[in-house]
Amino acid sequence: MKRFCLLLFVILVAVVALSETETATGSTLEELVARKTSLIQELNSLELQISDLLSGAASITLKAQEQLNELRSELEALISEADLLSKKIDSLQNAQDISDENIQQLQSQLKALEAKLGKMEQDISNLKKRLSDVEEESLKAQEKISSLEEQLAQLSKKASFNFLIAIGGLVVAIIALLVNFLIP
Repeated sequence: MKRFCLLLFVILVAVVALSETETATGSTLEELVARKTSLIQELNSLELQISDLLSGAASITLKAQEQLNELRSELEALISEADLLSKKIDSLQNAQDISDENIQQLQSQLKALEAKLGKMEQDISNLKKRLSDVEEESLKAQEKISSLEEQLAQLSKKASFNFLIAIGGLVVAIIALLVNFLIP
């Protein structure tokens, strides 16, 4: 009997559990169906949002690709300009280097010309000194020439006077001879 009571008790517990499960399952199934329906609606809504986002993302991707292509072309143009500027800078630097070399050569030539100019100024100064010495000597020579001319003029006068005296003496001698021969 104990077994029978135990069996009855187990059956009773099973029936109660089954009825509780059925009521719980019945209400749970309706809730689950309602929840499934709402989840399907949410899933459909999410799918619509995802497709909208994907189409938006596709258009954004296309726009981004276009902008990326524009940026690439601008970047290539900037790189070309940078290369051109780099070449210009290199040529200007080469010109600057050549200009610096030319400036150094011109400076050395200028220093050489300044040295030559200093030497020429010294030579001119020496020539002026020599010229003044020559002028002094020329003045002295002119004074000597004037003195010699005066002496020559005096000698010429003396010579003329002596010549006249000699001619006068000769005339007197000729007259004396003539007189001597004519008057015997």
